[in-house]
Amino acid sequence: MQLPVYLSLLATLALFTSCSNSLLPHAPAPAMTSAYSQESAARSRVLIHTGSISLEVADVEQSTAQVKSLVKKQQGYIEHTRSQGKEAGSSRLTVRVPQTHLTSTMEGLATVGKITSRQISVEDVTDEWIDLQAKIKNLRSLRDRLRRLLDRTNNVKEVLAVEKELNRVQSELDSLEGRMKAMQRNVSYSKITINLRQKSIPGPLGAITKGTWWGVKKLFVIRD
Repeated sequence: MQLPVYLSLLATLALFTSCSNSLLPHAPAPAMTSAYSQESAARSRVLIHTGSISLEVADVEQSTAQVKSLVKKQQGYIEHTRSQGKEAGSSRLTVRVPQTHLTSTMEGLATVGKITSRQISVEDVTDEWIDLQAKIKNLRSLRDRLRRLLDRTNNVKEVLAVEKELNRVQSELDSLEGRMKAMQRNVSYSKITINLRQKSIPGPLGAITKGTWWGVKKLFVIRD
């Protein structure tokens, strides 16, 4: 069989295999096993849990340190921190904790200050997960066939054609595997967005406090 024809058949096979999962009919489960099937499906769902919480705190810097300590105890890590400084009185942190620690972490964060908003959301990515798995499996199979074909090919022109197709397949495979790893991380480690805002002091006392801080700041600038 000539090489161009073989490559065409390989490409057609890959396309057919990737589409076959969506074209196959889904037979209904027997009545006696429906409960088990539903329970099994519930366990096998791929879910991404995320949380967000906004807190009013007495001291932003101290509360930020408290949040970092809490995240570390929950076996998580800080992904991003943005602080607007003491004068602005706000800080924003993006952290990740193991999905199994999301609830306990949110409960711990609630003790840092006064809650102004709190939310936990769940995204079902099961369909995307299954689709990625199928595409990766098909591309790996196609890559292996191309490698075997390359080993059997001696003609320079044919070698170049196979290598070009192999590079294309490998590039697409690397991209899909990267997406899969990112999704695995999002499933395993829940992202929490934390907003901290300095509690404002109402009335003349607040103005005095703000003015005092401004004066102290300017004093250190002058002394420097």
